[in-house]
Amino acid sequence: MLPIAAVSAWAFPNPRLFPKPKTTNTWVSKGVLGERIFTQERKNPDNNLPAHHLTAADITTAIAGIGSIILIYGLVVLQIWPTLLGGAIAFLGKMWYVDRMVWLFNDMKAQSPFRDWLH
Repeated sequence: MLPIAAVSAWAFPNPRLFPKPKTTNTWVSKGVLGERIFTQERKNPDNNLPAHHLTAADITTAIAGIGSIILIYGLVVLQIWPTLLGGAIAFLGKMWYVDRMVWLFNDMKAQSPFRDWLH
């Protein structure tokens, strides 16, 4: 429980402790910007998100979720293999999700206001 509490406690101060990036023209920054577009547009009833991005986000989130369930199971029963396997699946699902958010950002960066987000 201590590692879970530590991760939870770190989630709030983490984005506030570091300065803005010097450039947003990196893979990770584009992933964050794509996720901002995704979250913002998905709430909008007349969003213009391409359907293939919605499907990919759902699939990659499900993969990461399945990995998280396996990881939690491994931690509860104190078994190394389900813990490692679940962690690997969750990590790969999340990285695939971020990669899809980069793709989404690249598809939508020509639109206003998104084109002003790169610097």
